[in-house]
Amino acid sequence: MLRKVLPICGLLAALLLVAVLCACGPAKSYRAERYDVDIAVQPGGSAIVTETVVFAFRNGPFTYAFREIPLERTDGIEAVRVYEEGRPYTPGTGPGQYEVRQRGDSLRITWHFDPTENAARTFVLAYRVRGLIRQEGIRDALRWAALPSEHDYGITTAQVTVRLPEQAGPVAGAEVLDGHAQVGVLGRSVSFLAEQVERDQPLTIAIWFPHGQIGGVPPLWQQRELAQATRAPLWIAGAGLIVVVAVGGAVWAWRRYGRVPVPHKVGAVTAPPDDLPPGLASALVEGGARPADIVATLFDLSRRGVLAVEAGQPAGLLRRRPSFAFRLRTLPEALPPFEALTLLVAFDQQLEGGRTRAERAPLTEPDRATLERLASAGEPVPLERVGANLRARRNLLRLQLAYDAELRVRGLLDPARDRIRGVWTAVGLAVLGLGLASIAVPVVWSELFGAWPFLVTGTLIVAGLGLVVVGSAVPRRTEAGEQAARSWEAFRRHLRGMAGGRPRPGESGLLEPYLPYALAFGLGSRWARQWQAAGVSVPAWFRTLGEQAEAGRETGAFVALIAAASSSVATGGAVAGGAAGGGASGAG
Repeated sequence: MLRKVLPICGLLAALLLVAVLCACGPAKSYRAERYDVDIAVQPGGSAIVTETVVFAFRNGPFTYAFREIPLERTDGIEAVRVYEEGRPYTPGTGPGQYEVRQRGDSLRITWHFDPTENAARTFVLAYRVRGLIRQEGIRDALRWAALPSEHDYGITTAQVTVRLPEQAGPVAGAEVLDGHAQVGVLGRSVSFLAEQVERDQPLTIAIWFPHGQIGGVPPLWQQRELAQATRAPLWIAGAGLIVVVAVGGAVWAWRRYGRVPVPHKVGAVTAPPDDLPPGLASALVEGGARPADIVATLFDLSRRGVLAVEAGQPAGLLRRRPSFAFRLRTLPEALPPFEALTLLVAFDQQLEGGRTRAERAPLTEPDRATLERLASAGEPVPLERVGANLRARRNLLRLQLAYDAELRVRGLLDPARDRIRGVWTAVGLAVLGLGLASIAVPVVWSELFGAWPFLVTGTLIVAGLGLVVVGSAVPRRTEAGEQAARSWEAFRRHLRGMAGGRPRPGESGLLEPYLPYALAFGLGSRWARQWQAAGVSVPAWFRTLGEQAEAGRETGAFVALIAAASSSVATGGAVAGGAAGGGASGAG
């Protein structure tokens, strides 16, 4: 067996050694010893550009080179040709051939050659640029990124020569807009000389000469920009109108509905300020019911004898924590609809007729029969299942509607304010949708309007988002509701103080009656620590089964229940600006 394995191991080791040697071998690299650009301006405003580049390849092999030329601020590029040592390349994908492809707003020319390493090759790329000469006031101008703006190789020497036709007057000025080069002007010829050009270092040039001597009319792209600029005030005015209407409407809505007066100042509150159930109190303060408020309702029902909570055998792989379950014990005659719906959802029961109970309707006979059946059966529902039922999006929406309805009936939420919130939110979403749809205007009619429609698009999107925010910020509470919310907020601060530090004298007896409020206000974990530190006995509605009861661990199990109940709901521009040309270049 060993004789068979050893040759295989030796072969694998040899292959690994070859791979390591190849990886550690010299990497291929290249640079341009020369990069010469000749720009022969033609009558009518076009130009014939000839780029001569001498690539020095080290290691390798190299099989292709490319040049990518942007088409912005030109009327197009045509008559592309590639040469090497006077020999023309032909269209194709093999050695001695070239490809021309338009990619978005740029033209990519790729030419292929025989594998080359440790040698120099000279390539000539020629093409005609239409619409290169632009009008700038009383002068004409040529702006061109002569070297690729992206090139992953250094250039030893780069020389750019611009030759004007005979009918052109003297050069009025020449400048390097981006990069570094020496400028020389001789009659109708301008040269730019750059040395030791680093990777991705650009060379953008500009020359000016008297207007009308080469092209009497602006190029097509400039005519489009001029026409777009004449329409720009319409788009600016439209965006301004949208801003005025949106801001004016938001200010009006906020001044009328944004604040609710509070008739009386609220000081320290050390006891529940009124008879509002814990879940409703927290929903009033927070502006809507949350899963924690609904769990607080279940614990409040437990305190009132409607539910019982049981701790069973430890569950899980490590069996460290007991399992908990709710059991429906009895059904009161006068059970508010929001509490009845809480029980139905917690025990995973379907509502009669699929109703959502958005209104404060009395408990129907089928629903009461369902709850009475659950009470008589006494079937426990695990806490994990209760939490999952309460977190379900559809159930949570039903419960939120029911809690809101109860608060409205009690005169604490204003239906008119809810309608205003809905109207402004709907208007904001409509404006936002219109803004997103308006993106099609500059995309489809870009040549007609340019980028100016994006001004209106952006304004619509911002205005729509702003209106949604304003709608969501309109208070829902009535004057009485605002007063009650301030009082309950003060009581929450008192509970937060009780939950910090060690229990003070007289507070131990309040831990059990205030437990539902602590759960609703997000203080469950801290309340559990206080309970354990105070050593308070467990309430009558909680009982332990099995090992928990035998070992006398009731307090620890009840503390674990509080923590588990808390976590069960918590998880779950200018016309003449810019230059043409540039692009990218490379080899491989």
